[in-house]
Amino acid sequence: MHGKYVVGIGARNSSNIYWIKSCNEFKYYHTLVTRAEDAEDGAASADQRPDFDGAMDLLERAVGRLARSHDGRVPLIAVRPMMIRLDPSFDENDYGHDNMKAFVEACRDVVRLDDTPDGAIVTLVSDAEAFTVDVDSPEEMENLYRNTLRRIQYRLLPPEERLHALDVLHEILKENAPVEDQAAVKELLMDRFEKDGRPIGDEEAQHVWDMGFKANAYYFQDYPFRNIVINENVTSPDALRRRADSSVIRRLLGKCPVQPLDAKILAAVLYGPDADKEAYVAELIGESAAKI
Repeated sequence: MHGKYVVGIGARNSSNIYWIKSCNEFKYYHTLVTRAEDAEDGAASADQRPDFDGAMDLLERAVGRLARSHDGRVPLIAVRPMMIRLDPSFDENDYGHDNMKAFVEACRDVVRLDDTPDGAIVTLVSDAEAFTVDVDSPEEMENLYRNTLRRIQYRLLPPEERLHALDVLHEILKENAPVEDQAAVKELLMDRFEKDGRPIGDEEAQHVWDMGFKANAYYFQDYPFRNIVINENVTSPDALRRRADSSVIRRLLGKCPVQPLDAKILAAVLYGPDADKEAYVAELIGESAAKI
């Protein structure tokens, strides 16, 4: 922020996520106090710590990003800076570990740690080893794509609902940007869906928000405003659809154990069984693969 390295401090239950993200590094009061108390009273109890599964997911994402530029073998020393870049509030001490190596060793479900003469190396556990894949038909391949997305918690709405939701999202962002915050975007979504005679609740509005966020359809303005504005490259509903489609494809390229992706089957996943989108999806697969 203006050439400064910003470290924020706040309470876990009241710190605004946008304030956390605007810091280079963020510490919770509880972590700092507990660390001081631990020196006298021993380790903090497990029920005082945040969700460990979320931390493992953050570790997996960080190593996945770094793996692209390290041929899959990531130096341990590079992992923590990437995790903090993705989530400034990350602190291995929150999970009962005094150092990063101990934290990574506790995450054997998602990574492997090897000591080498050049230092510790972190690699992702192969997705292909996580479950057995037996694909004998287009229907099974389509189910594999859907199950892979579900496994990485990427919610894919049915084609008609998904396309309508993306069109509505583009329309409200164009009409109302800058929007104050995520809650305001979700409220606008629910209002517009209700006017269209297709009312949705908060959870469904969150899924629509997630689609746009994962597609990089909008971003937060620079501090101190932090309002939400539409990405200048999202010039039309079709442009938003293309970004959303590419977002799905990138995740399948990185997580699906059966490669290469089948454009015809993936077109059916995104646009329905009768959609004539095979050439378009094949183009997106080529573009996305070239960026990995």
